[in-house]
Amino acid sequence: MVVPGLSRRRSILFGRLQSVERTRSKMEARQLCDIAELVSSSSGISRDVAQEVALALSITPRAAERMVSLAV
Repeated sequence: MVVPGLSRRRSILFGRLQSVERTRSKMEARQLCDIAELVSSSSGISRDVAQEVALALSITPRAAERMVSLAV
């Protein structure tokens, strides 16, 4: 993608940045959908799912709780 007013190299770099961001956004959306499915299929409470997510993703329990809250 060529951005007017930028050198060709900078345009390529901006294009790559945009592509990576689109990919990251899609992956994050997929991750949240999967977490929502875990919550809905869980017989426990969302806190249990948050603990499992924290373990699976190697993140803090608080970060996992925020992800679960976003997903449901």
